[in-house]
Amino acid sequence: MKSKLFCFLGLAVLPVALFGTASIFGTALVNVTGVADSDFAVVLVDTNGSSFDTAALSTLAANADLKSSSTYSGFEVLVTTAASTFFGNDIVVAINAPTFNVVSSTIASGDFFGILTFSGGSTTSDAATSYEIWTDPTWMIPADGATNTFSDNDLAQLESVSAGSTGTVDTVEEPSPIWEPVGWVYLDYPYAYSLDEARWHYFNEADTQWRVNLTSDVWGTLADATGWNYYAWPYSYSSDQGTWHWYNADIQWVVDLVSGAWSQLGESD
Repeated sequence: MKSKLFCFLGLAVLPVALFGTASIFGTALVNVTGVADSDFAVVLVDTNGSSFDTAALSTLAANADLKSSSTYSGFEVLVTTAASTFFGNDIVVAINAPTFNVVSSTIASGDFFGILTFSGGSTTSDAATSYEIWTDPTWMIPADGATNTFSDNDLAQLESVSAGSTGTVDTVEEPSPIWEPVGWVYLDYPYAYSLDEARWHYFNEADTQWRVNLTSDVWGTLADATGWNYYAWPYSYSSDQGTWHWYNADIQWVVDLVSGAWSQLGESD
């Protein structure tokens, strides 16, 4: 269970238009749950101006730069920071931005902003993790020249609550292991003996691996291969037929009968 968070979000001198600036500062989150020391925080503004669209932030790509606005389509990163221990007891997210320069002409008064918090302090989105999204209807960029604070009068202060929304970072699919036969291989389908590896392999008979005879241009399947074949993937030379074949980029699973590991038969370029 993560410790509760006392977040001090001082958003100082935040520009809201090309030729104007506004100030936002104060404590946005007080004793909220789900955020711990060293967690990373991103303050985002929704540039469409009508609301803060949490649904658009329900997922993020894995291994993305959390500091970059390009990671969040339709949003602008205003400032980033990390949670830290405050006076030995509370955990705070302090933003040291005495001057926030204009970063985009799309930011304007009335745009809504929110805060995303990420566990662990990484500034890169870690695959298959989750994050909190903090929002409130009062969290808007103030008028040109105005100064708003997180209080009951200006911007609502969230205290002892959980995040209204959460998001998840996409998973990263691991590439399938590949087996590319090398040198001489004896084929007695669905079995193959690799002379180079000195071991047998078994092809999954539910798959179909196509290959073309480079002499006759006739297509056939791996099941038709017999005897000794010399492999220089994606080509093989059949000693029985005295001709070369080229292998199509099909999905053909094969298991190493020594290790028991499954792999895909090497893909064609």
